[in-house]
Amino acid sequence: MQLDVLSILPIEKPLSVTKFAPQISIDKDANLTLLSKIDNHVKITLYDITGAKITDIYTGMLNKDSQQLIPLNPTSLNLSSGVYIFSVKTSKSTIGYKFLVEN
Repeated sequence: MQLDVLSILPIEKPLSVTKFAPQISIDKDANLTLLSKIDNHVKITLYDITGAKITDIYTGMLNKDSQQLIPLNPTSLNLSSGVYIFSVKTSKSTIGYKFLVEN
């Protein structure tokens, strides 16, 4: 009998977005919270729904077992109502998150 070790061991992500609302109001601040399990250089980039880059929201180093609160203000980013994507990139992976800005 062959045992698949990966199916029984929990896989812990080295970096995760722990708090973020997928719907935010255009006139209110929102935050996204990152939790790092290892030392990570992180870059967060904001895109519109077509994939066009809007701006980099955050670039920096996250230390092991640290949390980083990143403010997201639709007005200061000149966002209108619609769907957007932000990517969280480390040296090992890139993960995208979709969210809605509404009036």
